[in-house]
Amino acid sequence: MLRFLKITIEALSPEEKTKFIAVWKSFKYPKNSELELFQHRTGVTQSDHAVKLWLKCWVVMAKTMAIVFKDSFTEEEYDELHECLHNE
Repeated sequence: MLRFLKITIEALSPEEKTKFIAVWKSFKYPKNSELELFQHRTGVTQSDHAVKLWLKCWVVMAKTMAIVFKDSFTEEEYDELHECLHNE
């Protein structure tokens, strides 16, 4: 997960990095009822696995959004975007 977070942050401008980190620090874990609903919908039986899956989904989404809103793409970034969308 740290690798995806690092990739996401590296894709941002200095101003965006500051905003991203501020939001990241205020991130709250889901309430138990939300977690239970997520577990039910995904078929995950253990809450720690559900939290990891929830975070993985968030990280993939954040990484995808960081790439999508770039002004231009390198071949490597295009491949990275393709991988993100495939994982989504």
